[in-house]
Amino acid sequence: MAASYPSSVKSFTTKATGDKIQAAHINDLQDEVHAIETDLLTGGITPTISDSDDSHVLTLATTSNLTANRTLTFVPGDASRTLTLSGNATVDDWFNQSVKSTAAPTFGSLTLNAGTAGSPLLSGSDSYQAGPALYTFGGTNEGDGDVGNTYGMAIGINLKPDAGETSAVLLVNGSGTITTAASGTHVLLAGVYVIPPTISDGGATVTRTATLYLSGAPTATVSDDNYVLY
Repeated sequence: MAASYPSSVKSFTTKATGDKIQAAHINDLQDEVHAIETDLLTGGITPTISDSDDSHVLTLATTSNLTANRTLTFVPGDASRTLTLSGNATVDDWFNQSVKSTAAPTFGSLTLNAGTAGSPLLSGSDSYQAGPALYTFGGTNEGDGDVGNTYGMAIGINLKPDAGETSAVLLVNGSGTITTAASGTHVLLAGVYVIPPTISDGGATVTRTATLYLSGAPTATVSDDNYVLY
């Protein structure tokens, strides 16, 4: 007779002194032991975990066709841990740093997909201050030897405003408010504050420099005029 394992638990009757031992008693036990040993030697045992009321089990299994023996290691860090899964997850060299709202993670690059009206791609509150600024951008962008230009930040957005609307590729301090202190003196309050860059002489000839450069006025058919600065 085939073993009950692994589809179910074999049920045996309790033997007492003086009972006649039948061949099936030994054969059934032998079948179960053989099935378990075969599973152990071939790595076919599928671990299960009982649920909170022991009514069902959670089976730990893999759907991968392994080409060699593999090890899945859990490192709880000498502490009790809880892993909550609310959906399927694919993990591929996942977070190697804290990405909590109070952390300051560093990424090699960040790509923001197209946003929609009312859903900004980058936003925050006073709790995200970095030093004296609400948002701080930094880094180094070196020329790669091609004929293109090199910029610290480039904004290229296509807009299609409705009739009667004002439209701009970049809006600065559109709804921001500067509140003065209760006393004392403010040296300067400004909607836009541009600090000239520090230009280090690397040997090349520089034709001209500018703290703010406006390349020219837009070209459009308008009822008033096209302005460089208005």
